[in-house]
Amino acid sequence: MTGTVIILPGGERFQLEWRRTDPERWERRLKAKYDESRSAERSDKARCLCQHRGAVLPLQIRYRADSHSYHLAVWPNEGPLHEKTCPFYKPDPEKSGRASYVNSVIREGEDGDVAVTLSIGLRRKGPQFARHRTPTVALGRIASAGTRIRAQGRLISDLLCPVALRHEKFGRRLHAIVRTEGKENHLFLIGFVEALEPNPRGNFTMALSGQRDGYRCFLTVPAAKRNRLVRSHQLAAATLALPEAERQAHVAALLYVTARTIVAPNSRWRAGSRRKSGPVP
Repeated sequence: MTGTVIILPGGERFQLEWRRTDPERWERRLKAKYDESRSAERSDKARCLCQHRGAVLPLQIRYRADSHSYHLAVWPNEGPLHEKTCPFYKPDPEKSGRASYVNSVIREGEDGDVAVTLSIGLRRKGPQFARHRTPTVALGRIASAGTRIRAQGRLISDLLCPVALRHEKFGRRLHAIVRTEGKENHLFLIGFVEALEPNPRGNFTMALSGQRDGYRCFLTVPAAKRNRLVRSHQLAAATLALPEAERQAHVAALLYVTARTIVAPNSRWRAGSRRKSGPVP
């Protein structure tokens, strides 16, 4: 942006860097030219130095009522016509991921902003989410989605075990998957992390939600990997360092594991595994 020259209506030269170095001048000059630019012919509006097929590319002077400020914006759908080094250049949507959307989904407004249409509303309506966002329901939906996804010819659901609170069947499923698949395949565990604490062997134990509800689910994490996790996921680490009652968020983990041992199920259903990759906050 530094050194970029804009021509305002009437031929006045304007520097984009003023927005940073002289904001009062920026606002004053755009305000003075606002009405003139709106009523001017296309060739006489505010513009940068870019041209397309020999014609100038006009810019808009826009006013934001919410912030009581003025700014410059590219004209709708003309961003790709600017030089790639121009601050107003925008990639052609037909050559990006936007090409897969119908026109009504993503709309570029006259002020340069982009409006998107979501398949769901943003406004919360009372208790409509009640019982729909519990850990058990969320993990159950993930397990269901796995029945429609294949990797290397295998259904993800065959190798995926969600671990949830207060559901004994998740413990039984963990044992069944490790017993039938663990000798030949890596497995996926997904759940909410309760703790990541040192153990007597010098490593760390990651406990997933559910260990106090009829079964235990935990993994041994080497100290070096634990340290990398803490550095990469500082928010998650800070959350787990707090007492449970003081936590304001959950830490979810998607774990890629290799089975190490398997013991016949009993009242505690035990299975051993070695963690391969780790939690995502």
